[in-house]
Amino acid sequence: MDKSQDLVSLFGDMPDPRLDRKRLHDLGDIMAIAIMAVISGAESWVDMEEFGLAHHDWLHTFLSLPNGIPSHDTFNRVFSLIDPKEFEKRFVLWVEGISNKIRGHIAIDGKVIKGSGSKKKAKNPLWMVSAWAADSELILAHTSVADKSNEISAIPKILELLSIEGCVVSIDAMGCQKQVVDQIVSRHADYVLAVKGNQKNLHSELVHFFEQAEEAQFEYISHDWHKSYEEVRGREEERMLYVTGDIDWLPMRDEWQKLRSLLCVITNRTVEGVTSTTRRYYISSLSPDAQEHSKVVRNHWGIENKQHWILDVAFNEDKTTTRDRVAR
Repeated sequence: MDKSQDLVSLFGDMPDPRLDRKRLHDLGDIMAIAIMAVISGAESWVDMEEFGLAHHDWLHTFLSLPNGIPSHDTFNRVFSLIDPKEFEKRFVLWVEGISNKIRGHIAIDGKVIKGSGSKKKAKNPLWMVSAWAADSELILAHTSVADKSNEISAIPKILELLSIEGCVVSIDAMGCQKQVVDQIVSRHADYVLAVKGNQKNLHSELVHFFEQAEEAQFEYISHDWHKSYEEVRGREEERMLYVTGDIDWLPMRDEWQKLRSLLCVITNRTVEGVTSTTRRYYISSLSPDAQEHSKVVRNHWGIENKQHWILDVAFNEDKTTTRDRVAR
């Protein structure tokens, strides 16, 4: 079946919130045009209308278009009214269908939409939490939350939408929660989670352990390591990743389901002759393989360097002033 027809079928049976007398355009047509327009570079409701007008003859071969191409006001109004959960559920199904089921590494991270806030109205900007397929470079799902602290509640909802069996899920420190680990493991997936101050005791234990291990040059400690070097635009970065499966000493090891590895990533960054060092810590359900973990840790930032960067630079997302959490 033609993929464009799959798109129409999936979205055509969504609950339609419009009054019967105001349904001049089929909901499936509106959804299909909007999605194809955005994929083609549309950045606004007006762009969606212009995309439809420019491709009217082709669109008419598989869409009904009873009253021609919807106006930009129609796109805005419909996307403000529809149930975002129903839209997201169908969008995930469509993405999985065209990508032959997502496998490999899924990164989850949040991003603020700077232009959507209003100081005059004391309204905070939108925070979007997204799931990113690192291997195929696809956005799988996203949802809006009130602020950064609410990422915790959004992550389980996104995981519920996805088929993650056999995947590795990586999340920054905000997602380092026992209930998130339980959900990932129950869905037969693995995890690599950053650990920071929000898990104070766990973070302190990891810092102390790796500090002692470094001082002893990891003598008598079973471990693996991986070193990488990168030079980009005058910036030099040397990264050393240490991973160990020695977790019997960790007091809270049984609280984290399927925990198998502890990681420390040391980054030395040199810019204009000045070197700074940062240390990051992770827990993981994967075996203590340094090269595999290095790939996951590096690819996790694809959601920053590729998805977020493209949204800001190519789609000017940070400049959007749309504050409606559904229409956004």
